[in-house]
Amino acid sequence: MTCSIFFPLLILFMVMPTPGEQASINTSPLKLAVQPKCGASSSSHFNNFNSGIDLTKIKTIYAFGDSYMSNGQSTGTTAPPPVQGNPNDPHFGGRASNGLVWVEQFSNAIGAVLKDYAMGGSTVSRALSPSTGSLQGTDMIQHVQTFLNQHNKIDASSSMTMISYGINDYASTARQGTQNLPKAAQELVRQTELLVQAGIRNVVIISPPTSAAPLNNFNDIVWNGLKGLQTKNPELKYAYVDFVTLYSAIISNPSSFGYQAVDSCLPTDKSMAGACPNPDVHLYYLPRHPQKLTHGLMAEWVEDVLSNCK
Repeated sequence: MTCSIFFPLLILFMVMPTPGEQASINTSPLKLAVQPKCGASSSSHFNNFNSGIDLTKIKTIYAFGDSYMSNGQSTGTTAPPPVQGNPNDPHFGGRASNGLVWVEQFSNAIGAVLKDYAMGGSTVSRALSPSTGSLQGTDMIQHVQTFLNQHNKIDASSSMTMISYGINDYASTARQGTQNLPKAAQELVRQTELLVQAGIRNVVIISPPTSAAPLNNFNDIVWNGLKGLQTKNPELKYAYVDFVTLYSAIISNPSSFGYQAVDSCLPTDKSMAGACPNPDVHLYYLPRHPQKLTHGLMAEWVEDVLSNCK
């Protein structure tokens, strides 16, 4: 078979959604080979912990983050389906993946409506951590302000916010050093407090998946700041999810999860040129951006933490 015949077939294979993809968490043929280790609120180091959020009561999720959480929207509106509108564009419905991102799969699994404010390339604060590259995103400050300007009617008992920043903040340290990372972590806590003041009473913060000393310090500041918010707001229920442990386990033993490679299916995020024959067995779809089944494992991990680490 020549390359010219094979490539259209490859595109078709990657575009077609699997049955039930938009109804639940999608992982097959991958599997979650490790389970989250639960921590304790008394620890000064970030860990998997849920202070009392009841997923059975959550009906609406407000999501804030970067490309790992972005569904192609950034104003909380209805997301496009995860299909490829342009056969040369690797972004499915505006996502940096070939299907639903983890927060979409998680929301579907618990039967909640997702209102997504995340945007690819975003940092906590552009002033502290300016992003660069093809996806020059906004920041958490703008995302939260967009949410606040909408004056949403929040049902405190059934609404939850999920927040994850830090990947692009850490990337910016290659250009300007690590001195602003602690400030970015403190800003993340301040922006989270604005959401609490707006009526949110269930807060989940998710760590970036990268293991690095500066990011670990960033995560610790956020974790301890989150606990401080609960001290100031006793009615607040909070949780923290550690993706570092999950990704470290995948990298150290990818075959146990069902992966055949821990690289990306596509060599760039610019086109479909050079696509692999089966994205399901690669950790990433675009460089450093998870494919849809990896997002499924992330969704399972989050659900396990929130269900079991109480």
